[in-house]
Amino acid sequence: MLNESLTPEHNLLSDILHKASSQRAGSIAVIESGISYTVEQLADQAQTFADELHQLGLTRGDRIAICLPNSWAACVSIFGTFLAGGVLVPVSATTPVPKLEFTLDDSGARFLVTDTALLLDSIDHVKEKPGLTVMEKPIAGAVARSSWRNIQETGVSGIWAARPPVMPEDLAALIYTSGSTGRPKGVMLSHRNMSFALASVSAYLGIDSRDQIYSNLPFAHSYGLYQLLMAVATGAALIIGGGVSYMPPLVEELAGHRATVLPGVPTLFARLISFAEETGLVLPSVRIVTNAAAALPDVFVGPMQRLFPNAAIFRMYGMTECKRISYLDPALLGAKPGCVGKAIPGTEAYVADESGRPLKAGEIGILRVRGPHVMLGYWNQPDASREHLQPGSAPGEFVLVTGDYFRADTEGYLYFQGRSQDILKVHGEKVSALEVENVINAIPGVKEAAVIGVDIDNFDQVLRAFVVLKGDVALSAAQIKRACSQQLERFMVPRDVVFLSELPTTESGKVRKASLRTL
Repeated sequence: MLNESLTPEHNLLSDILHKASSQRAGSIAVIESGISYTVEQLADQAQTFADELHQLGLTRGDRIAICLPNSWAACVSIFGTFLAGGVLVPVSATTPVPKLEFTLDDSGARFLVTDTALLLDSIDHVKEKPGLTVMEKPIAGAVARSSWRNIQETGVSGIWAARPPVMPEDLAALIYTSGSTGRPKGVMLSHRNMSFALASVSAYLGIDSRDQIYSNLPFAHSYGLYQLLMAVATGAALIIGGGVSYMPPLVEELAGHRATVLPGVPTLFARLISFAEETGLVLPSVRIVTNAAAALPDVFVGPMQRLFPNAAIFRMYGMTECKRISYLDPALLGAKPGCVGKAIPGTEAYVADESGRPLKAGEIGILRVRGPHVMLGYWNQPDASREHLQPGSAPGEFVLVTGDYFRADTEGYLYFQGRSQDILKVHGEKVSALEVENVINAIPGVKEAAVIGVDIDNFDQVLRAFVVLKGDVALSAAQIKRACSQQLERFMVPRDVVFLSELPTTESGKVRKASLRTL
């Protein structure tokens, strides 16, 4: 059964804020740095921002890039975008300027919402982009807002009256994710896609108005973004956490707020476990723990159960292209090691061969996904869309072909077996090896490069780059890393750089990455 806060008629992401503000005005929606903000304040300031966007000429479907750290300002911007009928393009606050510019250009964004301090000397250059309006922190909008109460009662405000309505099938977000081509891909998600996924995930997790969700996951990625959406939809409060590098402040926030829900990636749980082993930490207030983005190692289960003695621990699997694919009932965590469960409510996931034929239990194949949460496609990439969205059994249906290898047991439970060698998971982030290789190959003096993932600590990966230099060129590993850090996010910079005289190749000339793993 879907969460009663997310009924089928609420197929617009703005609907969840409308409903929350009318039924739960005064309840806490967001907590940042000890300051609490109500759902009414969120609705009020998001409406102000939406009206300002319209005054600046926004029309339905315009893309709005939001490059802000997790913050109250980011929350307002995100919901203001949905209220205005714009398309959310979330961008990490740590994204290098060249990658930000690619996202702006590829998405055709008309607006960029940012803290100009993040862009430093590049802000003037970004502002010069034709057709782009840069907006600084939307909290203090100068445009007089329409009454939120008026919108609740009449359905429109004066500034919106003549505008076409947003439909559930309309584009809600473009979320960029690394792709096997080395070019980031904009995943197109409709309001219906995201509203369905939100309802299904909220239902099986059982999150409600009792909860306080502690999250340091960036809004620029779907795992972090949905924590905000779930909080508003279910009446829970979102506690915006800091980074995971320093455990004492994080633990103090968790315990001080008596957080009840903790989403995280294995790196977070590894650090919490280590801290608990040193200090005897126990967090009894947490009742729900979720893991996605990277596989939760089986060896973590016991320590996590001791750290969170009252929590249901959900091992999950998903991808941006459909948000969530499967989850394992916490009661089966010990009985089915390595398992990521079954398809989320209202959907289907099955293992098939390359032709799409379902495979028998135990056979390894590509996971395929059916359901209302499956993306519309990749922005401006029709070939990639055709590759990953293939006709399904129902008329007009498209099935998501994940590209990830799985097997199923006799009861239909799914087990992840591996992914394409060029899509890696580093600290819970999806990384395209080819994207990193493209940056290294562009460095003057580099002949060719190959990047692989190297397993560490049995649960995570780091990047190792193998580089062949031209002629008598002399470059150091530090110079390679420095060039990468200027173009890529921190987690995409190789930890190791190995220089070779040539790369091992197959008879057809392809780099033999399996051989690199033995060096």
